[in-house]
Amino acid sequence: MTGYQKVELIGKKQSILKHPQIEWTLYEEMWDTLKSKRVWSGKIKSLRKDGTTFFQNTVIVPIINDRDEIIEVMSVIQDITDLYNQEQYLKKRIQDELEKNLQEAKFGTIGRMAAGITHEINTPLTYVRGNLELMLQDIQSLDTTVKQREFLLEDANIVLGGVNRIANIVESMREMASQSKEAMLPANVYASLVTALTLSYSKSKQITQINLQNEPFNIVMEKEKYTYTAMMQTQRIEQVWVIIINNAVDVLKHIDDYNKRLLEITIVQEEDNIVVRFQDNGGGIDSTMLPKIFDPFESNKEEGGIGIGLNVAKRIIEDHKGKILASNYGEGALFEVYLPVACC
Repeated sequence: MTGYQKVELIGKKQSILKHPQIEWTLYEEMWDTLKSKRVWSGKIKSLRKDGTTFFQNTVIVPIINDRDEIIEVMSVIQDITDLYNQEQYLKKRIQDELEKNLQEAKFGTIGRMAAGITHEINTPLTYVRGNLELMLQDIQSLDTTVKQREFLLEDANIVLGGVNRIANIVESMREMASQSKEAMLPANVYASLVTALTLSYSKSKQITQINLQNEPFNIVMEKEKYTYTAMMQTQRIEQVWVIIINNAVDVLKHIDDYNKRLLEITIVQEEDNIVVRFQDNGGGIDSTMLPKIFDPFESNKEEGGIGIGLNVAKRIIEDHKGKILASNYGEGALFEVYLPVACC
């Protein structure tokens, strides 16, 4: 159990097995208990001779003679390493399931709220946009000699642009509110990115420049300007994009100069996959974090994130028979998502 030979242990103190994470107060408490002629028991994290960790369940009994003196101490030690590891694994699984259910419940609540909000907004918004377009036609029909004509046209187009921005946000909310158990259907990856960027826009616009297919993102971008068709559940894939975008934005805000912040999103088709790449210039991922970045409860955010977002993203992509990779490239982090191309 300890890795030592019998001859190496005889005459040594129990603390020869002391793990560096265990305080000396544990051994002080142990001997205080024994000197008071009481039994000590507990679980101890210990080190084998080769430096590996094991867990022991220990019961130590003082042997007392008829003169009420301690003449020896007997220790019974059981190796519980496997049991401990199973217990930690089960705790982690329970935490994963709780977080998964919490996430699904949260998105379900948001979905129901968004569905109600979009329904209430769409009717008056359609009325406003329709009347505004009629007003634009009336202004355009004015004689060109009317001085105010150009000013009215400019102002009306600005207002129409604002209405279209609201319409895009409402449409994005409506799409996010759709049922999470939607069917896997051919869908445009580019359009899903526009939706996700629209949902993230209120946060990202003050923090960083974002380019989509080498063009600065604009909330009124045409969703069907490019077509990259993959088999997917659109709402869940949009959730993945939002997670990655928000992570990048959280990193980029630590760069002092806004003009030096950049998130580049590109889409290409490589053989049987649509590949979406998110490249930021925020300094990259800590090398110790990189191997476990998709593990649950792993986060180095200063804001105190609990580290489930990328794990959720990974599970969604794997459900789509795709893969998600993270690496450091250039001046920042690179996330690559592979989704199978929709069959003909």
